[in-house]
Amino acid sequence: MSKLADHLSWPPSRKVLITLGGVASGLALFVYLKRRFTIRDGTESDRKISRRISRLPDEFEAFDGLETTILYLERLLQDLEKTRHSSEVDRNRYDLIHSILVRLRGARGDLEKFRKNDFGQERTATEDIARSLWSSNLSPKASTLSVLSDDTFFSAVDDLPSGNLTDLDSNSISIDFAELHLYREAARKVRKGLVKVRKLRTEFCGCDSDDDFLAKLYCLRLAFDKIVSDEKTRQWIITQGRVIFADLMRHDLKNPTDFYTAYDRLMQYLNDTSNFETTKRELELRKVEEVNIWDVLFDFVLLDSFDDLRKPPSAIVALFRNNFFSRSFKESTLSSLIWSMIKAKRTKLIVQDGFIGHFYDISQIVSPMLIFAYFGDGPKAFQELCIYFKEGIYAFVLEIFNTQKVRYTTVDELAEDVQRLLEIRLENMQVKISNELIPA
Repeated sequence: MSKLADHLSWPPSRKVLITLGGVASGLALFVYLKRRFTIRDGTESDRKISRRISRLPDEFEAFDGLETTILYLERLLQDLEKTRHSSEVDRNRYDLIHSILVRLRGARGDLEKFRKNDFGQERTATEDIARSLWSSNLSPKASTLSVLSDDTFFSAVDDLPSGNLTDLDSNSISIDFAELHLYREAARKVRKGLVKVRKLRTEFCGCDSDDDFLAKLYCLRLAFDKIVSDEKTRQWIITQGRVIFADLMRHDLKNPTDFYTAYDRLMQYLNDTSNFETTKRELELRKVEEVNIWDVLFDFVLLDSFDDLRKPPSAIVALFRNNFFSRSFKESTLSSLIWSMIKAKRTKLIVQDGFIGHFYDISQIVSPMLIFAYFGDGPKAFQELCIYFKEGIYAFVLEIFNTQKVRYTTVDELAEDVQRLLEIRLENMQVKISNELIPA
């Protein structure tokens, strides 16, 4: 520092002043330019962001964007269809996209109605809202659930990819809200708290709300009672169930003789009118509110059984996870486990030979077969048949809660539509399961 000080003199020379001034001017100019262009760039960026925020898409751009999203999801759903049976995760992915797609299609229909101002000028605002909510439930379900009136094509349609069926669903029902007299009556009973149910299945059935589910359930109970009041129809349904389960057992190389015996005993018990009050009391203890096809067969027996198959007991899970056990050992062990569980349940029965007891007789025979189909290492073709049966039941449930498939206008019209869908489903199940023989 001392050497540097020796070279400096005061006042500084002209050369030093010029040098310092040039450096200072350069720094000042640099700082100025940097600040100016930084602020300018920031201002331009803010303006662009502001323009993007303030500029909402116009009507056509909004609809194009929605259509693009729906188209993308339809293609994605078609791809997911190929692997939906591979695992529970794949099934859940498919169900999620399907659910989103259904809601977007419903929103598209509502927006189209809004754009056309198709609300009428003489209705009240409350009625407009009700109609809009009702219309949201008219959105088409997944194309794999489509039902065609021409039975000749139905089996072939079931095997098509989901994306190809959208254009084929041309038999949808469109009814004005004011004409849904039965549904509106049911809605009034729901508001009064007169409709009870063992288990709410609002989301599963594709309903808008719990009240919507309860109102439709009230209507369906009346329709099912109307259907089974006909002796010929009731016996046809009983026969179809008998044939379908027996054929499933044959595909699993099982003799259905014991199943026939147990099934016929249950039907004989139910056909005896003197057993009705006992059956009703048994079911009331299980919180089953009504003795009809929906509450007993679909909700209590089938849907609950499918729910249980998704969460089997830990002992059964451990059995299937052990790769050192042979199939025959797993089958015998599984049968023993089920026998033990049913035996324990029988000890708690108030009526040993009632409806629940007869149902346990059938469960003891068919449960090992179904559990192996969904969790075991049996033939893939047999597993696919069991999945086809389960999804056929799911499809029918979705259809009867879908206002584009059935008419919630009167009991007679609703019963007619539900019976038609039930006959189509059962006939196609029976044909597919009976004809697709699995070689031994």
